[in-house]
Amino acid sequence: MEEIAKLVRKYDGELREGLKTGRTGLFRRPDGDCYVRTQVPLGGRYADETIMIFGDEADLDLFYKSYLA
Repeated sequence: MEEIAKLVRKYDGELREGLKTGRTGLFRRPDGDCYVRTQVPLGGRYADETIMIFGDEADLDLFYKSYLA
């Protein structure tokens, strides 16, 4: 999980910006390219690999505290 947390941190600015409007997640395409998707619906299925989905900034901060402490 530490490696995932480091990857999430790389996209921190984009994730925080997206969290202003709702659930936001980090996804990976089959070619390995990562991207941030905003307004992620609850319980959805996604074509690309889901790395992590966050509900708000507190959720993101708790994730860091848990895995990058």
